[in-house]
Amino acid sequence: MINSWDGSDVLRKRGPDGWSFAVDGQSQLSTTFSNQPLPSPGAANNVQSFGGHGAPAGNYPAFTGAAEVNTLGYKFYRGSYQRLESMDSVYRFTYTVPHAGDSVRFDFRGFGLQGLSDESWGLDNVRVTADSVTTVIAVADAAEGGSPGSFLFTRTGDTGIAGTAVFAMAGSATDGDDYTLSGATLDPDTGLYTLTFSPGSASAIVTITPVDDAMLEGGESVEIRQYSASGFPLISGAFLVIADNAAGGLKGEFAEVKSRGLESITAAKAKVVLSEKVPAGQTVTVQYSVTGGTANGGAVDFTLADGTLTFNAGDIAKEIAIAVVNDEVQELFETIQLTLANPNGAALGAKTVHTYTIVDDEWGLIKTKTAAGANYAKSHT
Repeated sequence: MINSWDGSDVLRKRGPDGWSFAVDGQSQLSTTFSNQPLPSPGAANNVQSFGGHGAPAGNYPAFTGAAEVNTLGYKFYRGSYQRLESMDSVYRFTYTVPHAGDSVRFDFRGFGLQGLSDESWGLDNVRVTADSVTTVIAVADAAEGGSPGSFLFTRTGDTGIAGTAVFAMAGSATDGDDYTLSGATLDPDTGLYTLTFSPGSASAIVTITPVDDAMLEGGESVEIRQYSASGFPLISGAFLVIADNAAGGLKGEFAEVKSRGLESITAAKAKVVLSEKVPAGQTVTVQYSVTGGTANGGAVDFTLADGTLTFNAGDIAKEIAIAVVNDEVQELFETIQLTLANPNGAALGAKTVHTYTIVDDEWGLIKTKTAAGANYAKSHT
């Protein structure tokens, strides 16, 4: 900000002197700045509404939140004191915004300014970068009284710096009652977990430790739904199964009634679980078929033939493989409905229908980093 910015001074009708920034028409910042730390004769103050990056608007002293003050060499003759004074300031901002599409528009505007010789502004080092891509997969199922389960998060992009992944927990199992989670931090206000990647690390593990109780619950699912840092959109997801060790008859069902994955995940899966492991010397079978949905089979949107899952002694979970077609067409989400039937050696549980949603991957996020300084004197939009 260059020369005599008057901030929110409206008493002398010389303000407000403001600046704004928008992405695709959505305002990210609209505020006033002041380069005058001392009041002019007849003025109550020269406060500004900007109080620092992320601070609420208010009445703040001049230069609040500035990275540099009077370092650019601009001089302004202040008639009220009849002297030449240094008057410039540098502010730096970083914004992360959701974005879909192959183009983006940035608008930088000054408003209420009196002219180039009085108040002006400039930009330096505007950087636009895309978010790194983080995916999650289930590495191992869990069992009450046995081994814990785990999810593996991996990231691409600049792994030399620290990074985060934000996710929510879902599934039929309940955090705290059926399992405990380690490897991520829960925000009690939002209900979201944050996993942190250490600098230099491209992967991190979240561990699910089952609570061993005496309740007959059957197999329970634990699902991770990963989101962007801003909470939208859903990026990826994965689930695992907690095997129940309480005594009871065998039942087979889907681990969850619905799941989803990006179109680029061409090897999609729907997991079928038993309430306990198949005893020695026994076999369990269950048939599955495509019974509905909006996606087209026959290699148009996916390929999947009707079939039969076979559980041998010691087995507790099997997966139905869905071959998703990754095309380059921007389209709405599409669904595949699967149904279980005709079990042999076990009964069907409650979750006999599963809906898999194909999430089109022709959309993305843009992370915007802006360092606002001044290297030219111009009042410009």
